[in-house]
Amino acid sequence: LSDDGISSSALRDGVTLDAGTTGAAFKDYTWDRKWVDGPDGSRVRVPGAYVRDVTGITQTGEVKLTVSLPGYIITPPDWHTVTVYAGPTEPEEPEDPNVETFTSTADLKTWLQAQPDNTPATAYKVKLNLSSITGIRDALGNAAGTKFVRLDLSGSTITGLGNECFYGSYPGGTPALVGITMPSKSTGIGYYTFRDCANLASVSIPNGVTFIGERAFYGCTSLTSVNIPNSVTTIYNSAFNFCSNLASVTIPNSVTSIGDTAFQSCKNLASVTIGNGVTSIGDMAFENCTSLTSVTIPGSVTSIGASVFEDCTSLTSVTIRNGVTTIPWGNFNGCTSLTSVSIPDSVTSIGGNAFYGCTSLASVTIGNSVTTIGRFAFFGCTSLTSATIPASVTTIEEGAFWGCTSLTSVTFATGSNIPNFGSRAFPEGRNGDGGNDLRLRYSIDKAGTYTRSATGSTWGWR
Repeated sequence: LSDDGISSSALRDGVTLDAGTTGAAFKDYTWDRKWVDGPDGSRVRVPGAYVRDVTGITQTGEVKLTVSLPGYIITPPDWHTVTVYAGPTEPEEPEDPNVETFTSTADLKTWLQAQPDNTPATAYKVKLNLSSITGIRDALGNAAGTKFVRLDLSGSTITGLGNECFYGSYPGGTPALVGITMPSKSTGIGYYTFRDCANLASVSIPNGVTFIGERAFYGCTSLTSVNIPNSVTTIYNSAFNFCSNLASVTIPNSVTSIGDTAFQSCKNLASVTIGNGVTSIGDMAFENCTSLTSVTIPGSVTSIGASVFEDCTSLTSVTIRNGVTTIPWGNFNGCTSLTSVSIPDSVTSIGGNAFYGCTSLASVTIGNSVTTIGRFAFFGCTSLTSATIPASVTTIEEGAFWGCTSLTSVTFATGSNIPNFGSRAFPEGRNGDGGNDLRLRYSIDKAGTYTRSATGSTWGWR
């Protein structure tokens, strides 16, 4: 303002502001035109005293003010107006001088080829303002991985990153991509989009993305964290499979489906939050996540696949919310650190091998709606000392508790009637009885508590 010789007070005097705007709104000003030209060719500075009335206010807060200069005929008519930006205005962030900006992938390719080799720590910062992603892999492709790039696509108008867009191990792939900010208008991430981008350490997924495609981040071994926005509804098969350094993930409530092997073999994944909107978890979704210590399966889950948490060897705590209806085959197979589990009343079946080899499992509560305990469901749970079988159970399959060498007490609840009692369902009671002693005892006495010596006994189960 001082450059124009116009003060804030002078501008406010005699000015009527529309749309409820007050004089206080005029804190900072930017003038589109500081001078006007007179009929004799002279240039005249526009002083505040000649600002008269407001002719309109736009949504951005622009105010058009009529300016008159006595003795001058100012043409064209639009010279009669001056645009003022009503404040307070936020200062723009200064542009990073180290960011290179391009509007075509061809220009990026030419520039990148001329640059010297670098490292992930000194990755080139590139901003691309594109209307099409075509050619991006060719532009960034660098099989030797010696020119590393951090890519900003936030200003691009494309609505998604297509299938195999940055596929790292594909011929002409982009293993040198170390970070990416996706286009702000993205609606999805296609299959194989970032597969095997082994140096990709950070990714910003904008709100608006509704799906993460099959193997989208498969094998991104440098990725340590990922934000999944609350717009995502589906995480497809193997989306983050073998992201071996991914340390934590929060799956928002908007997600309804987690695909098969979605996070399989994410061996550093220590923390997982599964949102309350998830209804389906696919086979082996978190299998072999060997750093995972605890997990809660929300009651919204109505379909859960086989071996979902198999070989999660650090898993010590599992919470299964009421609403889950089945514990499928091999779900916690090999979870050697799991110490206790409570199966809610909503569950009707425990699948075969469900807790196979959970050698630290010392306490199990089986819900009152369970009808079937599958083959080898608790096989080899060597720390388990007691079990209570609710009256709802009608089938105990072969080997269900076989190999539970510390199991010395089994209680069958009042009203128990198990017509399908498999062989070797429980450890042997009497040396050499083939594990059928308890089955025989139950066929006679039904409900009640049966005990045995952990080392075997000539008296067997009693």
